[in-house]
Amino acid sequence: CQSKVRLMYTKWFQSGKQAVVTDVLLASFFTQAHQEAEESFMQNFCHKSGLAAAERQVLAESQEQVRLARGTFQSYSEKQVRLIMSYLLCSILLNKAATKVAGYVNEGLLKDSEGEHWLEEIEHDLKEIQDILDPDS
Repeated sequence: CQSKVRLMYTKWFQSGKQAVVTDVLLASFFTQAHQEAEESFMQNFCHKSGLAAAERQVLAESQEQVRLARGTFQSYSEKQVRLIMSYLLCSILLNKAATKVAGYVNEGLLKDSEGEHWLEEIEHDLKEIQDILDPDS
């Protein structure tokens, strides 16, 4: 079953849909960056008693940019967006796992050979994800 799903997704990505992947990922990153910037702005520059007109304007402009970026998600099917975001999540989790494995090796909780084995497995899985998202890489 996993092979069928992978084949279906691979065909979909290889059918000229790289622009979709790029659009969705950039919109996601852009949205996250704006949300974090808004939080930082509120904590570091805004008065607790209320927002000044300039502060409200800065936040309104940022929120408008986020709204526009989120519109990108609606330009594509829900299935496409979910698939791309799933691969992003897998990539993040695998990279975190690699960091953990390296930490376990450094702490002596895993032998070098065991850590190397797991890092190779993770690298292989990351390569599979990359191959699906960008078959020309």
